[in-house]
Amino acid sequence: MSASNGGYYLPEPSHWPIVGSVGLFLMLGGFANFLHGGTWIVMAVGAAVIIFMLFGWFGTVSS
Repeated sequence: MSASNGGYYLPEPSHWPIVGSVGLFLMLGGFANFLHGGTWIVMAVGAAVIIFMLFGWFGTVSS
């Protein structure tokens, strides 16, 4: 049998999934706080973090 040079493609490690997880946590916690009469500021910060993560992640992938 011939040996193959292939194998699995492993992309470089990225910090963007962690940033996205923090953004989702903030948005969910902010939404729960908003439902209980709190302010919407934490939810907006979480949404901003997710938007930042999307631009950063796709910017890294496309370059």
